[in-house]
Amino acid sequence: MPRSVPGSTLMGRVMGLDLGSKRIGVAVTDPLRMFARPLTTISASGALAADVEQVLQLAAENEARLIVVGHPLLPSGDRGEQALEAERFAEALSSAASLPVELWDESYSTLTASERLAEAGSRRAASRSGIDAAAAAVILEEWLRHQEQTGRDSMGERT
Repeated sequence: MPRSVPGSTLMGRVMGLDLGSKRIGVAVTDPLRMFARPLTTISASGALAADVEQVLQLAAENEARLIVVGHPLLPSGDRGEQALEAERFAEALSSAASLPVELWDESYSTLTASERLAEAGSRRAASRSGIDAAAAAVILEEWLRHQEQTGRDSMGERT
């Protein structure tokens, strides 16, 4: 399993990933970990090492100190094939990265992102890549909310 530092005490940006077979949605937080924003979408090559390298390059460019990978659990909470793929990706990322990697349940992140973009009248709503990046931001928002609810401040320190 990936190195996980729940509520990481590291300061700085967090990068979130919404993994797909064709695209990887990417989002980042601000340095104070107060909010998340969609960043970009990477075309998935299908080659694990190449996709991990693309993510690590973006992580370095954005000074990410932690990577949160969407973990698509089934409604029952069980792990299906997509969840197992996310676990493999997170493990490969963790092995190649010098920063912690966490899996985070991404239930309904794509649906939530699609609804938000449609409500905002965004042209990105019609774009799958726009939805994927927005879904990565939803994953990060949920992760940030959990950090706050578990008594951690925006830097991951216990309050």
